[in-house]
Amino acid sequence: MPTTKHRFLTSVLYYTAAPFLRNALTFLTLPVLTRHLLPEDYGTINLITAVSMFGTILVAGVTNSSGRFYFKYKDKDDLLGSMLFSNLLFMILSSLLYIFFLTVLFGLINNQVFHGNMSLSWLMVAAAQYLLIYINSTNQTLLQNMHESRGWFANEAAATISYVLLSLGLVISTDLTWQALLIAGVASETLKACVSFTRVRHIYRRVFSWGLLKESLLYCWPQIPSSILAFFYQYFDKFAMNRFKGMQQVGILDMSNRFGLILKMAMDGIGGALSPVTMDLLTANTGEARGKLAELQLKVIAVVLMLGLGLILISKELIMLLTVPAYYEAIRVIPLYIYYHVFGALGMISYWLIYHNPAKTFYQIPINAFGLLLSTAANIVLIPRFGLMGAAFAMFLSMGILQFAQLVIGFRLTPLPLDKRKTAVLFTLMFAETGFLYYIYGLNMSHIGEIIIKSVMFSLFPAACVLMRIIEKKDLSFAYNLAADKFNRQISS
Repeated sequence: MPTTKHRFLTSVLYYTAAPFLRNALTFLTLPVLTRHLLPEDYGTINLITAVSMFGTILVAGVTNSSGRFYFKYKDKDDLLGSMLFSNLLFMILSSLLYIFFLTVLFGLINNQVFHGNMSLSWLMVAAAQYLLIYINSTNQTLLQNMHESRGWFANEAAATISYVLLSLGLVISTDLTWQALLIAGVASETLKACVSFTRVRHIYRRVFSWGLLKESLLYCWPQIPSSILAFFYQYFDKFAMNRFKGMQQVGILDMSNRFGLILKMAMDGIGGALSPVTMDLLTANTGEARGKLAELQLKVIAVVLMLGLGLILISKELIMLLTVPAYYEAIRVIPLYIYYHVFGALGMISYWLIYHNPAKTFYQIPINAFGLLLSTAANIVLIPRFGLMGAAFAMFLSMGILQFAQLVIGFRLTPLPLDKRKTAVLFTLMFAETGFLYYIYGLNMSHIGEIIIKSVMFSLFPAACVLMRIIEKKDLSFAYNLAADKFNRQISS
């Protein structure tokens, strides 16, 4: 029988293996997909996602409530099951209501967003897909909270593999383009829903409770305005690019973001492994616990920035290897778009500092309102004049300021003794190396020369981490003990 240490280490491996599997399969298929799909096709699917996703913002909030209140009711089976069932029913009814409004407003949406080239049925299919995504997110969160990492990974793997195989099959064997990606997405989420419910259906109770639903809504309502603001923050540049430059440029932005998702998926794996530990340390609410959390978060920042820098430095080679010349415009855009997720390292720290206490969730509204205003102004000014690079720089500027502001507010609400000097040095080094990379691109050097210089540039970052003693040899055993849940036990000893 495996020890507790090995069980927790296995959980960490599962949580990090899923995003890497998703990345590997997704990018291995790009050489095929980009030879059948134009940038316009990726632009279309991106805007379909935006229109469909907007209606599930409230659903996403209830999903967060289900994960949060699991810990409150996990020892009360009937209340937990009733809460989950009530939230599920609300999610379904909310999505149906949005589909109704989508039908009523379809003419306006079709003309303004899709230039009259969209069918209502495809938008309905996409709306159904996003309902399934958030239902699956609820069930996957339950499995994480129950430490059922193997079942969690099996669900993720089944959905990923089915999506890749079906999308490839449809694109190669039919005349479908972006429609193939949408069909594959719905099918894979349906499969994931079926297998995930087989693992968690014993938790649900078919008893509706208005009181429990009200509690979930009261928890998530402060997140709704901020989620709406975050939605427009995420997609305004795509809508603006479509209006000023056309759908082809939207596709280039989408492809740039897809390469940035490599880092996001790695961060999701890290977050999935560390969220329970973070919650335990915040719940302990002692000086020692917060000190250990600050030390851990600094190491996480270093790892995320190191991964981000590595991805930035090889992004040109990845584009040339995995796509066709129609997508090469993304080479100069991708480094700045990766910063959307690099700055997310600050969000990983501040998120639970704000959200671990339901009374503090309101603070997310002014944060995202400020970010939206800044992003909108930057996009309006920069996109008409600079196109793709204008959109990329607007994202870089607004996301950096937004995440820094959120970090400051998070520290005000839940102080942590994070080493600010070392954090600033890490970000400064990364900014400097990114700027030097653009300088290299302007020199039109030989490909081999670029690779040699990039290798030296990358080695500087881990060297700096070692010199500042952010990462040490003992961190190998530290990570192992963290995975084994010893980190939490050391606090109470």
